[in-house]
Amino acid sequence: MNDVSTTRSPPLEALILDKQCIAPTSGTSLGVSGVIPTLQNVVATVNLDCRLDLKTIALHARNAEYNPKRFAAAVMRIREPKTTALIFASGKMVVTGAKSVDDVKLASRKYTRVLKKLGFNTKFTEFKIQNIVASCDIKFPVLLEGLATGITCSAPTNLSSSRV
Repeated sequence: MNDVSTTRSPPLEALILDKQCIAPTSGTSLGVSGVIPTLQNVVATVNLDCRLDLKTIALHARNAEYNPKRFAAAVMRIREPKTTALIFASGKMVVTGAKSVDDVKLASRKYTRVLKKLGFNTKFTEFKIQNIVASCDIKFPVLLEGLATGITCSAPTNLSSSRV
């Protein structure tokens, strides 16, 4: 079974709305819990729809590096929004480090533009948010031992690598 065996959580879009955490209340309506999560990292992928020469990128972009013995992608960074892109020869790109969905989209477009200026026929396609990491202060201690033994549930291991 691929679903959590206890009640199913609302989708991420329902949990993070205008940086406020929405908690289900009785019935079908949702109420604000008062907990405000802070986005720490937003990761997105983009298909640039062309093959890329990573050596050319590393040699001509001043904010890029490529060491094929260490990693199969070129690494490029920009200052605003402060992000890092992993650029693969296949034309796929992973952008990480953004603090919002708007920032990761803007950064992805900036990286695409830089590659276009280097002479590659890049297109901005298949943009997809892959992960969002947020943290918050819930204003009370969480007793992990009691939580672990008090509630029995199971979930697919690929659901989240950072859940408790």
